[in-house]
Amino acid sequence: NVGGDALIVLEEWACYTIEAMTALELYDDELLVVQGKIDESTLKNGYGKETATYDTGLGAVEFMGYSFAVGMAMEKHEPEYLDTEMGKNFREFIGFNTERTLT
Repeated sequence: NVGGDALIVLEEWACYTIEAMTALELYDDELLVVQGKIDESTLKNGYGKETATYDTGLGAVEFMGYSFAVGMAMEKHEPEYLDTEMGKNFREFIGFNTERTLT
């Protein structure tokens, strides 16, 4: 039986992906400086866009791999689940969030 414990990995993956997408928007150095949220010295100390988005994006990629492992375990141990409506939703989510993670 596919339980919530295994599928929580998908929720974590979605959260990391959204965090990375948000970081790409919020860590636009010029925008933050113009808004007065950070100053030029902060950028010079290495806390700019490259650092924040690189570190944040790693969680999304890491959990993408864990989510693929959940799918492979389902395929091996409960292949009938993938033929259900929930299984269809699972496969669609994997495709959707993979695209979001990698773009």
